[in-house]
Amino acid sequence: MLGYLHDVLEDNALEYPVARLSELFPVWVVERVVVLTKLPGEEYDLYVLRTKQDAATRLTKIADLLHNISDLKHGSMRDKYRLALRVLGEAP
Repeated sequence: MLGYLHDVLEDNALEYPVARLSELFPVWVVERVVVLTKLPGEEYDLYVLRTKQDAATRLTKIADLLHNISDLKHGSMRDKYRLALRVLGEAP
C-alpha cells in the first residue's frame, strides 16, 4: 500500500488530504504516507533522514529512489538520489 500511496499527499493533497486517507486506509498506512511526504520548504537531506524512522518507510523510499534513478540519465538528480540511497543504507 505504501508503494502506491507514497506520493498521494505531494501530488493530490486537495483531493486526498490526510483526513480522507484516514477514512480509506488503516492508521499505520496513513502515518507512514505522511512520513514519506516531503514538506514544503523542507530540506531534502532532512526529509530523507526522516524516512528512516522505520523499516516500512525506509524500504518504500528506497524502492521509490531506485525507480526514479532507473528513469534518469547521468546528472545532478541521479547523484542526489544515489546519495539518498547511501544515507538509507542501500548503495546502488
